[in-house]
Amino acid sequence: MRDYGLLLGLTLRNRLAALRAGSWRKDNGKLDISRIVATVVVVLALGVTAGMIIYAEIMLFNVLKTFRQAALLPAMAVMLSMMSTLLLSFFHVLSGLYFSRDTAWMAYLPVRSRSVMAAKMTEVWMAEELFSAAILLPVFILYGIHLEAGVLYYVRMALIVLAAPMIPLAVIGVLTSVLARMTSLVRNKEAISVVFSLVMMLGILAVEGTLLPQIPDDADTMFFVGLLLDNEGILNMLTSAFPPVLWAVHGLQGNWLEFMLFVACSVGAMVAMIALLGGGYLNVCLKQTEQGTRKRKVKTHEGTWRQRSQLMTMFHKEWNGVIKNPTIAFNCLPSIFMFPLIIGMSAAGIASSMDMNVFLEEIQGLVGNISMLDLALIVAAAVGFACFMNPAVATAVSREGSRLEISKMIPVPVRTQMTAKLMVGMLIDLLAVLVAAVILLVLLPQQMISIILGCVLALGVCYACSALSLTLDAVRPNLTWTNEMQVVKQGANVVFGMLIGLALFILPVIPPLLLLEASPVVRFASAAGVIALEAAVGFVMVRTVAEKKFAVLEPAN
Repeated sequence: MRDYGLLLGLTLRNRLAALRAGSWRKDNGKLDISRIVATVVVVLALGVTAGMIIYAEIMLFNVLKTFRQAALLPAMAVMLSMMSTLLLSFFHVLSGLYFSRDTAWMAYLPVRSRSVMAAKMTEVWMAEELFSAAILLPVFILYGIHLEAGVLYYVRMALIVLAAPMIPLAVIGVLTSVLARMTSLVRNKEAISVVFSLVMMLGILAVEGTLLPQIPDDADTMFFVGLLLDNEGILNMLTSAFPPVLWAVHGLQGNWLEFMLFVACSVGAMVAMIALLGGGYLNVCLKQTEQGTRKRKVKTHEGTWRQRSQLMTMFHKEWNGVIKNPTIAFNCLPSIFMFPLIIGMSAAGIASSMDMNVFLEEIQGLVGNISMLDLALIVAAAVGFACFMNPAVATAVSREGSRLEISKMIPVPVRTQMTAKLMVGMLIDLLAVLVAAVILLVLLPQQMISIILGCVLALGVCYACSALSLTLDAVRPNLTWTNEMQVVKQGANVVFGMLIGLALFILPVIPPLLLLEASPVVRFASAAGVIALEAAVGFVMVRTVAEKKFAVLEPAN
């Protein structure tokens, strides 16, 4: 336990270093206004998001109380929290356990392997707990007020909130450990890890789909009436595939046996995972830092060596840095799969209630009544929103970290290096748009021109977003990270990049909405004009601000 406490203290101090005294001051002792403003903006954004979530939960709770189904909202919140943790924490656990840069030196400390793994998992649990608490606490407090509960209710509530992420994290810990053992000492382990991780993510999505309640195909009106009249009918249907959710709800209601069962299963799952896999944890981590010993026999000849331009050389360097690092790839490439995922989940939901062919015919008939240019704007909004989240470019400078000194020494102009970083971000956006375009062309083959125009507009906004995000990262980079997760998932620049992208996608929507009475040509021209202006501003900011800031940027000590 002493080893565990010391290691956990070290990891938490590293994580909370930005909040230490003097962190808002520059090296000369003056206040860093940009950092203070950034902190205020992040706090306000989090406050607004929390307010929206609480408001939506209050509205839904009032509706459920009307139907005497108040217990349904806590069950939905627990299930959402656990399923979200199961899906979203996969990359966090994998990078935190097996691809963290501080794990290698921990292996040489006089500490036990299980202590290191326990400290790492506790750090991950604390980060995921913030997300779970944001979902669960408002709902549980509303439910406690509804029940007019006493003090013991809030004690049980606090323990359930603390235990909620543990079962999903234990499952993810087992999956990532299996993956790490499969890829250790294998050539190109990074690429293999990315491929297998995507396969596991698809498996997790499939499992989560089976956990959702299924309405029988022959369900009639009396089936739904019976569910509404039975106070726990919908609750039992919702939790039938995963009983711990029902244990948590009954625990809130005062059933101490099921409450203790939920807490014991949650804590026991985490302890069992660490006990089972912690013994060989450090050995696997060290193998991840080693290279395969098998040598490849390569015959060299005149055509083996290829000469590239400086720009393409830097582009390949940046691109390999994204796709060959599992942590960075997991967080920077999801936008490529976002649109197919949305379409796939929507199709699964529609297929359960009606015939897909009938639905497609109705959609094609509806789209046929919309003008070509208006449909292009709709496509641009849908495709653009699905791919605007691109941390690759919002962290392009920060990811240099301690390697910035090498980038400053190589005989390549600053403009070339910044252009290569921007090209990588745009390549990811281009792949996301192409995937979305193919899906739309399959669904709506008669609307090819509208789809192409919409995708072009979406790429224009993506360029503006990438350019401004790159500029922001060049102005205030984070070069002192020890784990890629800290910069690509937990960095402030990622949050600001998303806010910039959201604003840039909202602005072109405003003129067409104000010009509803005008012709489609006018609406399309107004949106295209705003997008062109955004792209021009982004281009100027990269050339006049980002390149100059990167040129004078000094490596972190």
